[in-house]
Amino acid sequence: MPFKIKVSNFSIDFSPVDWRPCGDFPWDTDDVTVDCDYSYTDVKQWSGYGSEDPLVLQGRCTVTCPVEADWLVGPPISTYPGYYFYDGAYYCNVGNSTWMGSEPVCLDPHDNSTVITNESTGTRLVGGEFYGCVELYDDITQQWGPVRGWTAYEYPSWRHPEDMMPWVDLACGNLGFREGLATWAYRLTNGVIHTYAWGDHLQSHYSPSYPSTVPKFMVSQSLPQGEGATLHDAIDRVVRGPCPSNDYYCSRDYSTMCLACARERMHDLRPCGDFPWDTDDITVDCDYSYTDVKQWDEYVYGSATAPPTEPHLVLQGRCTVTCPVGADMLVGPMFSGYQHPGYHMTDGAYYCNVGNRTWTGSEPVCLGHYDNTRVITNESTGTRLVGGEFYGCVELYDDVTGQWGPVRGWRGYMYMEDRMAWADLACRDLGFREGLATWAYRLTNGVFNNSWALPLQEQYRPSYPSTVPKFIVSLSLPQWEGVTLHDAIDYVVQGPCPSGDWDCSNEYSTMCLACAGERQHEDPHGTVHCDLPCGSRHVGRSSGF
Repeated sequence: MPFKIKVSNFSIDFSPVDWRPCGDFPWDTDDVTVDCDYSYTDVKQWSGYGSEDPLVLQGRCTVTCPVEADWLVGPPISTYPGYYFYDGAYYCNVGNSTWMGSEPVCLDPHDNSTVITNESTGTRLVGGEFYGCVELYDDITQQWGPVRGWTAYEYPSWRHPEDMMPWVDLACGNLGFREGLATWAYRLTNGVIHTYAWGDHLQSHYSPSYPSTVPKFMVSQSLPQGEGATLHDAIDRVVRGPCPSNDYYCSRDYSTMCLACARERMHDLRPCGDFPWDTDDITVDCDYSYTDVKQWDEYVYGSATAPPTEPHLVLQGRCTVTCPVGADMLVGPMFSGYQHPGYHMTDGAYYCNVGNRTWTGSEPVCLGHYDNTRVITNESTGTRLVGGEFYGCVELYDDVTGQWGPVRGWRGYMYMEDRMAWADLACRDLGFREGLATWAYRLTNGVFNNSWALPLQEQYRPSYPSTVPKFIVSLSLPQWEGVTLHDAIDYVVQGPCPSGDWDCSNEYSTMCLACAGERQHEDPHGTVHCDLPCGSRHVGRSSGF
């Protein structure tokens, strides 16, 4: 039956002509649950001082996010002009037959190790995949710092969130997103909006804290209009060092620019492209949305006097490699201590380095089990490799005793590039193109087992009788043409090691390595045993080892 509601001097007709004036809830997203009551009716009175018409509502939908989500963007918020909305629901506006608000988007928890960076505009977003707080890069101090003076709601402006959206669009455009999404949202608990929880501005929740020494970029209240403008052009001034005592916006964490961008990035989704190596014996799993920033740790791989402005290592994209179950070690991924000294890389993964747009490390190579019955020998150079098809521990032949013995004094804990010249020499003596690695990651059933990268001699641990000759390697590599590893030996101990001769007696100082490339010649007197097909393809030296 038709009915009318009289509000003040207005009469509202609820005749059942169109019981769903706005149709079904228009947004269908995979990560939210929607519950609609299409029979819901209400009238919102204008809360101002004028005689604005009431807002007639017919239909109400609530959205539930995944339990781990922190915020919901999309429903109309309490600053909707002249009307109060504070429950995070969507309503059908009978007047224009449209649902109020925008497509629901759930924001996960803020994580300051998650960073989206655009080096070309000197802009980054810290917090999530498409949301967080904005930072700019200062060429003078060579540091990143927050954008401050963000008056999303403070007196005297009393801005509505939409008043700040041109700044948000500019920041998000600088980061490669299509446009801005929001500066306000509804807070969630277990994916559900609190009953009567007003929408809140994002910086009140994120409120990131920074050291007083970082630069603070004070945003202008006038947006630059020129073509190609960046957020740097919208900065009035930069405070380098502690804020002046009376500079409220500089010192206040709550005035930091925090926002959400439209989810899709327009460019640079994969700054390093797809994972570049595809070999038959590995399985690769990549998360191209992964982001992180590694900060320089001066007390681990530098010194207490290392420059505090050492650039961050910005990563976007992460790939893990699985070897066959019979493999013991993985060569290829970078690790802390070599390719990026001062940054912790200990998980055996490959990362996209945004700075040079290349994947860290080199083509993955799986090393099988160590087997001391498997020997690669070059009689002409008196060199052999014991352990595998192209990896193991190096032995030399002693003409005096007529025996083979290990090369000792191998300082595997020195920076790896310092030892690769010796590895190259040994591998060339064996007929390989060059050395591949002296360190690798330990595997269990072909999978990285959460251990640090290890020197190969720690993994293989070859043991020898005290009577065999021990060849103590020199710390100075001979440079003349035709040099062999025998020429890089300081002295030979024939028999038991003298007391106190650590290089001679320590089995962990045995030279163990992996070689790269096809063997260039076969020694007719040598013996080759293969677990894998002989002559299989091997790759060049790992840049991470």
